[in-house]
Amino acid sequence: MGDTNQAEVCIHRIATSYRDPEAFEAWLASQKFEPIGRIEGMATGDPKLFIIYADWSVNRKGVLLGLGNYIARKFTELFSYTLHVSVSYKENVGVTNVQVSYLKN
Repeated sequence: MGDTNQAEVCIHRIATSYRDPEAFEAWLASQKFEPIGRIEGMATGDPKLFIIYADWSVNRKGVLLGLGNYIARKFTELFSYTLHVSVSYKENVGVTNVQVSYLKN
């Protein structure tokens, strides 16, 4: 994958392929994302909206999402510490938003 936009499409496809958000959370756990958490209800400003989030430590585990080429991968390993994934779900709608970003600690 060349950038975070492509990673967002990939995560969106994975999240929507599961029957429910709990199954997606189980997938994140099986892939060794940590920590996995939720922001629910009024904390999101919408009682029917919740957000699942998870992090992948690039420093400890290496680059998860391809990034296209060797130089891009090494650059990300040197200057990024965490891949952050956030997926928003709305009751009776499903996935409404996906965000992927690289964070420095």
